[in-house]
Amino acid sequence: MSGWPLFLTLDFFRFDKVFQDMAEKRLPGVFAGLQTMRYSNTLSGAIQAEQGGRIALDSVVKLANSIAKGKGEGALAQLMPAFTALVNYHNIRKFDLPRSDPHDVPRLGVEAKHLIEFADTQLRNWMAHFGYTFSLLIKLEIPLVNLLQALSWPGVVMTRPQDYFRNTIHFPGLQLTKILPPQQSWSLPLIEQHIHPGFDAASNMVRTTLQPMCYAPGFLFVILATASQIRQACELRKPACMQAQRLKVWDVGASYGDCMLWAATVLLEALLVTERWQLELRGFEPLPSAAAAFRRSVRGLQTALAARRPEAPEALHFTVEEIAMRDHAGQIEISFPSHSMALATFHRCEERYSIASNNLYHCVSRPTRAETLDSYLASSPEPGLAGPIDVLKLHVQGDELSFLRGAHGSFFSGKVCLLQMNLETMVLHVDMEDPALWLAEELTRAFRGAGFVGVLVNLWEVKPVSLAGIAAGIKFKHPDSVAWKPPDPNKKPEQLHHELVVWRSSEYCQESLAVQAVSRMWGLHGAPL
Repeated sequence: MSGWPLFLTLDFFRFDKVFQDMAEKRLPGVFAGLQTMRYSNTLSGAIQAEQGGRIALDSVVKLANSIAKGKGEGALAQLMPAFTALVNYHNIRKFDLPRSDPHDVPRLGVEAKHLIEFADTQLRNWMAHFGYTFSLLIKLEIPLVNLLQALSWPGVVMTRPQDYFRNTIHFPGLQLTKILPPQQSWSLPLIEQHIHPGFDAASNMVRTTLQPMCYAPGFLFVILATASQIRQACELRKPACMQAQRLKVWDVGASYGDCMLWAATVLLEALLVTERWQLELRGFEPLPSAAAAFRRSVRGLQTALAARRPEAPEALHFTVEEIAMRDHAGQIEISFPSHSMALATFHRCEERYSIASNNLYHCVSRPTRAETLDSYLASSPEPGLAGPIDVLKLHVQGDELSFLRGAHGSFFSGKVCLLQMNLETMVLHVDMEDPALWLAEELTRAFRGAGFVGVLVNLWEVKPVSLAGIAAGIKFKHPDSVAWKPPDPNKKPEQLHHELVVWRSSEYCQESLAVQAVSRMWGLHGAPL
């Protein structure tokens, strides 16, 4: 359930002398010679590095030939047919099928089915000859475990957005549903979600939980309150339901689009019962592979929507921009720790995430393009951008102040009605012993005079925004190993993680459905910035 990759866990045990000694005592004898080890290491690198690409069969042939000639490698020779079948199955499923002509797909599917059935039978029979499976996997020198892990990395998962309305081990959904009217029930369709087809912490979490990974309470509250208000108006046959419903939701730092896909699903379930509606969703993600996966998910959502309501896709405008939003436009490098692309940052990646003694944890850099929100809105030819942004979600791993400085004009001209942002990642921005108060002052300065009111919110409480509260949110460290565990009533408020939600109801934003919903929900708690 943790999503932690199996082969990395086994590698941890492989490098421990106590476990090595235990495996040798239980399964004495040499499994692999030096030549086999050499080819095995080459194959291991290919399986882990290709991230869903083709594994070269010539390496497998050389490995099999090496084992056939080696002395004392009879046990491995019996394994090679199953290993070879698994490699071919991997290549068909992750490389050939996605690139095949439609008329070839059934034939390849049958071939893949036969390969996996053969490999499964052979592998079970082979492992049954050994009494100690754990010791066998620790001692095994050919990259079988790595290959099995690669086969458990699907690039497409059907996730369950409905799970956010119930308690799971990852998220206390019943806290979220407290804002819903008692009689209101929701039934959300599955989401075709595209993720990274290899080792990636966020993708692993999606695979194991079958949920979109959007644990941003402030954003979830805002979207659900807005959708609930629309649905309630229609259930009560209020005039508001017959009027044109328009919503614009943007996400800066969207990653694989989990939050936006969840928001789209919830909002569409509310809007589809109205007479006239228009929903614009826009995600900004600077990492090319994450943005590409997000786009594939959007296409899946649009296809599913067209099947349900043929006329509906015309009213849904869903865009993914492969750019970063900062205080200056231009080309820039963004870095992410090799174990999680969702932690991509412009600030101190090597310092925060690299481990010198372990090459599994290092920072990877990619070139990307940056833009400011002010210039993006001013230069876009799209007529849909003329209206204000109803909801803007911001989670940019320490680059929050940079974004706000590049959005100064948009805030003061009323082009952003509501902003939700994470606070704790802001500490990546500076290298100071205790930067929280300085960052809080800089943050409030960005909003001062623009007419915003705000709250600090988590799943259990909402309170007026304050300088001390923002500083406490920036300093927050998860107090429990289970992040969603209900807080201990004895803990002080500053020990609970709060997100910032600010909104304005003047000028262009007074008609915003999101502002109306949030004003009803949190208006009594809001304090001016």
